[in-house]
Amino acid sequence: MKPLLQILMLAFLTAFECSHPTQMAGGGDEVTTGFLYYQNGKAAANSMVIAVSSHVVPGLGNPITQFETITDSLGRYSFGSLPADIYNIYGTNDSLASFQAGVEINNSGRKTIHNDTLKPTGSIIGTVRLSASLDSRTVIIMVIGSTMVTGPDDSSGHFSLNGLAEGTYPVRFLAVGPQYPVLDTSFSVKSGETTDIGEITLNSYAALDSIVRTNGMLKARGPD
Repeated sequence: MKPLLQILMLAFLTAFECSHPTQMAGGGDEVTTGFLYYQNGKAAANSMVIAVSSHVVPGLGNPITQFETITDSLGRYSFGSLPADIYNIYGTNDSLASFQAGVEINNSGRKTIHNDTLKPTGSIIGTVRLSASLDSRTVIIMVIGSTMVTGPDDSSGHFSLNGLAEGTYPVRFLAVGPQYPVLDTSFSVKSGETTDIGEITLNSYAALDSIVRTNGMLKARGPD
């Protein structure tokens, strides 16, 4: 069973890697600008800044266009003529990172992004399980609005999301196979910390069918 699971995961991740074009910002009028700093207040020169649509779902073979630029000696960066969309803005320099969610670009004129600060990254760890005790390695874990996609490290479902800037991220759990619905949730990351979110269970449609909604609350169905 293990080789088959590895092949399934490899197929998904390979499709993602092969459909990940990158566009460097530049050309046209500079309509989006911002500044990046270190925690000591100094300009974060020569840092990478990336803009990704906040709607992007990585790891499903869909092309992902990200816009990249570099900060100057003042920590200033600019993107040339970003298409109208809502973006997540990521800054990185060595082991430091920043994250701004929901930056709207509507092409109505110059857009200034709030100044941001590079901080030590954080991590999320947890366990994802499938009902009926199936192998959790069939689960794909995607950070929406980013290029991050991963899977459990073992059949027990232990997983980690590493190198994340401080902030709150929407995360999608998708089990390979039609018997499980998608689970969308969100996790908060703290700078320099590893947060254990505990156990997440993906219930199959059959398991969900055994649950009824009573007075607006979910209760397990008892014996008939």
